[in-house]
Amino acid sequence: MKHNNKIITLWPKWSYSEIVANDIIKPNSNIEAKLITITENITNSVREIAGNTIAASLWNLSVINEIPNNLAWIVPIHNTYWKTVNITPEGIYQLQKNQILHSIWWYSLKIEHILAWLEWTDYSNLKSIHSHPQAISQCQNEWIARLWNEVKLVNEQSTTTHISNLKIWEAVICNKNAAKNANLKIIDDKFWPDENTTDFIVLSVHPEIEWLHNLTNHKAMIILSLENKTGSLVRWLTLLSDAWINMSSLHSQTQSPGNTDFIVITDNNMDWNSISKDLERQWWKIKIL
Repeated sequence: MKHNNKIITLWPKWSYSEIVANDIIKPNSNIEAKLITITENITNSVREIAGNTIAASLWNLSVINEIPNNLAWIVPIHNTYWKTVNITPEGIYQLQKNQILHSIWWYSLKIEHILAWLEWTDYSNLKSIHSHPQAISQCQNEWIARLWNEVKLVNEQSTTTHISNLKIWEAVICNKNAAKNANLKIIDDKFWPDENTTDFIVLSVHPEIEWLHNLTNHKAMIILSLENKTGSLVRWLTLLSDAWINMSSLHSQTQSPGNTDFIVITDNNMDWNSISKDLERQWWKIKIL
C-alpha cells in the first residue's frame, strides 16, 4: 500500500505515543507511522513560543518552517500526577492563535506502567531501575520503596529509550506492549497509581491536513472569546451544557482588560450541526480536534 509520505512521528519505539498512534489511526488507512526524533532546536523553539507570545518571532518561525508540511507528531502535554508535561493548554492556544503550529488532535490515554527486566535478571543482582522521571516519580512510593531501599533510580528520556541497552543488573518501568516486544520478563504488571491519565496532542505546521480525516475522533478543544461582563462565561457554558457537551477542563487566557479567551476541553464526540448557528457565530474561534 502506498503511503504518500503521510506520517505521524513516533519516538521512541514502543512508547506510549506509539500506543496512541495505533489507537487513533483507522485500520486500513494509508497513514504511515514512523520513528522520527524531532530535533532539539525545534522542540526548544516550540516551547519558547508556547511560553511567551513575544517569542513568536521570525527566527523561531524559520526553525518551525523546516518541518515538512505533511508531518504531524504526537506530544504528551498533561498528566494527572505531574500536570504539565511539555506544553500547557494556554501554550497550545498561543501556538494556534499566532498561526505557528496547530493542535489538530487531542487524545487521553490511561497510563499503565509495568516493571520488567531481562529474563535472567533476579532480585539479588538488581542495582538500578530506568525510566522517564515522570514514571519513576509515579511509582517510587509504591513497589520500589517497599522492596529495594538501595536501588538506584535513573532518569531516561522516555520510558522505553533504555530497553535496547538494558543490562542484567537493571530494570525498566515501561508499558506492557514495550516489554512484550523486547521479550522482557514482567515482574509486576500493575506498577502505577490509580487514575493515571496523560493527554496527548497531535501537532502540525498546517491546520488542514487532508489525510487526518483517516483518524478516529476522540476529543475537542473549543476557544471562546468573551467580554469581561458578569454572567458571560456562565451563559456560554450553559449553552454548551444544553448541547450535551461534556466539558473535562476549562482554562482562561486574558487578552485585554475587556476580553478573556476561555479554552474548553471536551471528552466526547459532538455533532456540531446540532449546535445553534447563533452560538457558532458568536464564538471568536472554534477548533475541533
